Amino acid sequence: TPAPVPDVCGETCDTRCDDRGEPVPLDGDCQGLVDAIHVLEEHITPTFVVEAHHVQTISYKSCRFFFENLGDEPVSYCWGSLAESASTAASECLGDNSEGYCTSSDGLWEVG
Repeated sequence: TPAPVPDVCGETCDTRCDDRGEPVPLDGDCQGLVDAIHVLEEHITPTFVVEAHHVQTISYKSCRFFFENLGDEPVSYCWGSLAESASTAASECLGDNSEGYCTSSDGLWEVG
């Protein structure tokens, strides 16, 4: 029997701002993405699994949210937390003209 996939949904992370050379998204596009994720999670399973060293992305116009698994084992995350954490990180870094992302305390995943 395979081991259960750890669920990191709802775990806290530390927001950071970084100029990664990406254009800053339009705020309205990110709100559109948040709204789309909330509609999406009503119609599919509320969680998704990201394999080790892989990234799950979802985008709308100029805005892109991602969950990156930096660890060696698959992890599960939920769409609602992706929308909340990514939009919070984006809002906190918008004035800096940089990309916002949030890193887990153990350094095994990022969301932004």
